[in-house]
Amino acid sequence: MRRYTRLSNGFSRKLENHAAATALNYFAYNFIKIHRTLRTSPAMADGVTDRLWSVADLVALWEAYEHRDLSFLKRQMEHFAFTTVVCTSARALREVSTMLDMRLIATGTAALLRWTVGTAVLPRGPVGVVGWNIPLKRPQG
Repeated sequence: MRRYTRLSNGFSRKLENHAAATALNYFAYNFIKIHRTLRTSPAMADGVTDRLWSVADLVALWEAYEHRDLSFLKRQMEHFAFTTVVCTSARALREVSTMLDMRLIATGTAALLRWTVGTAVLPRGPVGVVGWNIPLKRPQG
């Protein structure tokens, strides 16, 4: 794997990127790649799975993982009284604004940060929607 070589183009400068690349490499090695000596993948040989996975299966699994919170959020919005939805990533803001049919009020930038403010009307009343494009690494405040 090229990420272990410091003088290559693929060298990981951040630990999070290195961990993600290593996990992806191990997944591909164990679930996607057919090995010559086993004539199957290691996961199939150990009985972890009954089929050979593809990259499309991995992408579908990741998308399902990312969308798991949206149905929970929709239920929360229907049952609890709140005044604002805060989205801490560009994707979450895009999904929530589509789900709520948000009306845009203002957008702006500050260095690398892009922020958006809008409103949506739910059956129980108006709700504010705010969001930005950079996820928070740790809780603030």
